Amino acid sequence: MKKIRFKSIQFKIALWASACLIVSGMVIVAYAVATSRATAIRAAEERSLAEARTQAGIVKAEIEVGLDTARARAHELVAVRQPEDPLVISREQVNAMMRQVLLQNPQYIGVWTLWEPNAFDGRDDDYAGSAAYGESGRFFPYWNRGTGVVTVEPIVDFDTGDWYQVPKTTGREYVSDIYKYPVMGKDTWMISVVAPIVVQDVFYGVAGEDISITFLQDLTDRLNIYDGTGRLLLIGNNGRVVAATGQEGLRGRPLAEVLDRQDAEEHLGAVQAGREHIKHAADRLEAAVPIYFGHIAKPWTALIVVPSEKITAPANTLMWRLVATSLVMILAGMAALALVARRIAQPVQRVAEVVRKVAAGDLSQVVSVGEREDELGMLARDFNHMTRQLRGLYDTLAQRVQELNRKSQELYRSEQKFRVIFDQTFQLIGLLDLDGRIIEANKTALQFIGIEQAEVLGRPFWETAWWAHSPQLQDQVRASVKKAAEGEFVRFEASHPGVDGRMRNIDYSIKPVLDENGKVVLLIPEGRDISEYKKLEGQLRQAQKMEAIGTLAGGIAHDFNNILGVILGNAEMAREDCPAGSSQIDLLDDVIKASHRAKELVKQILAFSRQMESERHPLQPAGIVKEVMKMLRPSIPSTIFMEQDIAASTSLILADPTHIHQILLNLCTNAYHAMEATGGRIAVSLHEVELNDADLLKEQEVRPGRFVRLTVEDSGPGMAPEVQEKIFDPYFTTKEVGKGTGMGLSIVHGIVKSYGGFISLTSELGAGTTFDVYFPALVGGAPSEENAIQPIPLGTERVLLVDDEAMLLGMTEKMLERLGYRVTTRTDGMMALETFHNMPDHFDIVITDQTMPGMTGLEMATRMLQIRADLPVILCTGYSTIISEEKVKFAGIRGFMLKPLTQRKIARTIRNVLDGNV
Repeated sequence: MKKIRFKSIQFKIALWASACLIVSGMVIVAYAVATSRATAIRAAEERSLAEARTQAGIVKAEIEVGLDTARARAHELVAVRQPEDPLVISREQVNAMMRQVLLQNPQYIGVWTLWEPNAFDGRDDDYAGSAAYGESGRFFPYWNRGTGVVTVEPIVDFDTGDWYQVPKTTGREYVSDIYKYPVMGKDTWMISVVAPIVVQDVFYGVAGEDISITFLQDLTDRLNIYDGTGRLLLIGNNGRVVAATGQEGLRGRPLAEVLDRQDAEEHLGAVQAGREHIKHAADRLEAAVPIYFGHIAKPWTALIVVPSEKITAPANTLMWRLVATSLVMILAGMAALALVARRIAQPVQRVAEVVRKVAAGDLSQVVSVGEREDELGMLARDFNHMTRQLRGLYDTLAQRVQELNRKSQELYRSEQKFRVIFDQTFQLIGLLDLDGRIIEANKTALQFIGIEQAEVLGRPFWETAWWAHSPQLQDQVRASVKKAAEGEFVRFEASHPGVDGRMRNIDYSIKPVLDENGKVVLLIPEGRDISEYKKLEGQLRQAQKMEAIGTLAGGIAHDFNNILGVILGNAEMAREDCPAGSSQIDLLDDVIKASHRAKELVKQILAFSRQMESERHPLQPAGIVKEVMKMLRPSIPSTIFMEQDIAASTSLILADPTHIHQILLNLCTNAYHAMEATGGRIAVSLHEVELNDADLLKEQEVRPGRFVRLTVEDSGPGMAPEVQEKIFDPYFTTKEVGKGTGMGLSIVHGIVKSYGGFISLTSELGAGTTFDVYFPALVGGAPSEENAIQPIPLGTERVLLVDDEAMLLGMTEKMLERLGYRVTTRTDGMMALETFHNMPDHFDIVITDQTMPGMTGLEMATRMLQIRADLPVILCTGYSTIISEEKVKFAGIRGFMLKPLTQRKIARTIRNVLDGNV
C-alpha cells in the first residue's frame, strides 16, 4: 500500500471528514467535563464553608469557656463596688478564689485581676512595698504556674498592654492575639481572655485568664477533610496563625507569609467586616469564616484550604473516560473515510506524480490515464503537449540564465566594493545628476548634519540642509553645479554648522564625470573638513607673533634696564647729596619709586613673553592690588566707575608680584573692553575666605582650607553659556581684530592653577560677569625681614669695573667710590682682560657686564679665572637668553646681579662675595 501524502486530495478528504468527527467529540467531552468541574467546585465550596463553620463553632465554644470564667469572676467582683449593700471581701479571699480556679483548670497558665488605684478596697497605701503588690500597693495579683509551681506575683506593663487598655477604654471583653510565655523554662503559646469590671458605667478593673492554646493545635491535627488533603488554619484577630493542620511551625507567623499576600488581605478584610469569604487560588480553594468570642470587636478566622486537584479529581476521571471512548470512535470513522478517499484520489495522484517530475526538470515524462474521455483524460493530453514545447524552450533559457548569473555576480562584487569605499571614507561625497539633484550621499555627509538619505534624495543640492544656513552659499552652489555640468572642475571653501552646532570649515569641489564620448553624465560633489588645519594655521600665526614679541621684548629689556640703571643710580646719589629738609628729596624719591616701577614693568614684559622665569616668595597681595588699581585708573574712560574693597591685611600667599599684576590687569582690561561702548562699573575686592569640601566639588584637585579671594566684577553685557565653556581656551576671543589675542584668560588660568588655586566664572546675559580668583593662603607665614632698612656696607678694596655703556660705567664708578672702593674702569672685555693679565694681583674683585661687543662678560671672567682661580667675580646683566644664575655659579663666578642696580644692592653683593657669604 502506498503511503498517503499529506497534500493529496485523498488526504484532504480524509482530513476534513476526520476533523468534523474530532471537533464533535471534543465539544461533547468539553461540555461534560466543564459541567462536572463546575458541580464539583460548587460542592467543594459549600462543604468547605460548612466545615469552617463547624470548626469555628468548636473553637468558639472552647474559648468561651475561658471567657465565661472571666465573666463569672468579674461578676462576683462587681459586688465589691455596688452602691447598695456592697460585698465585703478581702484581698486574701480573692487570692484564694483565683488560686483555686487555677488549680481546677490545668489548661490555664495564669488567673489574675487588676484594679484601678484604690478601687478595690481603698487600702493601696497599706499594701505598698509588699512583694505581692509592689511599691504602689495596687491590687493586681497574677496567679500563674510559670515555674511549675502555683505562685502569685504583681502584674507588670499593664499601662501599655491592649489586654487592659482595650477593656478600660471600651468597656468590652477582650481576647488577645497569641503570644509566648515561659512555663517551666519552655516557651508556651497562649492567649489572654479578659472581662471588664464595670459598675454604673464606671470602670474599676478587669478579671482574666491566660489559656494555653496547645489544644487548638490538637483540634486542627485531628481534622480529616478530603481524605486528609485539606487543612484548617485558625487565625488570631491580628492576622497571625494560631494553629494549622499538621504544621505547628506556622504558629505565630502572619497569614501573609503563609498564603499569597493578596489572598491573605482579602480573607482578613472580609472576616473583619463580619463576612464569610471564598477564594480560588492557583492550586487550591480557600474558605474563611469569622469566629466571634463574647463581645469582642475583632473576630478570629477559621480558614479551610483544599487542593484544587482533589476537588476536580472526579471530573478529571470522567474526562479521561470520555476522551478514550471518543478516540476509539473517531479512529474507526477515520479508517472508513480513508478507504473511500483512496478510491476517489488514485487517478489524480498518478497525474500529480508526473507533474511533480516535470516540475523537477524531467520534461520526458508523459501522463498515461488510458482512453478516458472525462476531464482527467483531456488534462493529460494537453499536459503532454505542453511538455514537448517546454523541452525546446528550456535549453535556450538555460544558456541565457547561466550568462546572466555570471554578470550579476560580477556586478554585485563591484557594487559592494564601491559601497564600502563610498560610505567609509572620511570625506563628504555624493552623486548629482546634471540638474544638480541628489542621486546618492555617503554616510559621512549625512552624519555631518544628522539627516537621513530619504530627506535629500531627488532634491536640488543647494536646497538641502547642508546649505540652509546661508542663502549666499545656496546661490554659489547653484552656480557651481551649473559650471560643473558644463564640464568645468569647481572648487571653493565654505563654513558649515555641523550636527553639534559648531561651525566647520569645508574645502568643497564639484567634479564632472565624462562618458567615453566626453559627455558629462554625472557630477561628484566632495567636501573635506579642514577646520583643524585652519585652527592650527591660526595658532601657528599667533605663536609666530608671540615669538616675535618675545624677541623684541628681550632686546628692549636689555637697553631699558641700562637706562634705568643710570637714572636710578644718579637719583640715589643725588638724594644722598641733598641737605636735610630739602624740597628736592621728595622729587628724587618719586624718581626712584618710578624707576623701581619701571623695573617691575620690564619683568612683566619678560614674563609675558616667557623670557624670564617667575620668582615666587611670600607676599601680602593688598599693596599690589592697590598699585594696579592706581595704575589702571588713568587708562580707563570716566564713563566706567571703578570701585574697590581691599582688605587691609590678609594671609600671605606664595606668588610672583608680576603674576598678580598680570592677572588683575587681564581681568580689568577684559571688563573694560566689555563696557567700552556703554560704560558701567568695575568692582575689585580682596578678602580672605575659608573653603570646605562642599565648596570645592567642581575643583577636585584643590584642597580645602583658607584662601585669599580676588574678585573682579563688571556690569557689562555678560556671556552666553557656550562662550563660558571656551573662555579659558588658548586663542579663544570674542574681541574684534586688534583688540585681543585670546591668550589673556588662558595665561591667567594657567598661573592660578600652578599656584594650587582656581578661578571661577559667574555670568549671565544682560547681568554682567564676575571672576573669582582663589590663591591658597600660607599657614604660619610671616613677612620677610630682608627689606628692613639696614646700613649700607662700605669697603676699601680695589675693583675692576667693566661695561660697554659709558654713561652706566661712569655712574657705577661714582657709586662705588662713594662706598669707599678704589675703582678701575674698562669699556670692553678684551681691554679689561689685558689689564688683568698684566697685573692679576692688583684687583680684589671684578664686576662686569654680560653683553658686550667682542667678548661677553662670562667668557672674559672664565679666562680671568684661568689666570687666578681665587678671583672674586660679579656678573651683571640687564637681560640675556643664554645666561642664568645657575650657569654663572657653575662657571666659578661667585656673584650674579640683574640690572638696574641700586646702591644698596651692589654694596651688599660686593661685601657678600668678598666676605665669603655666598
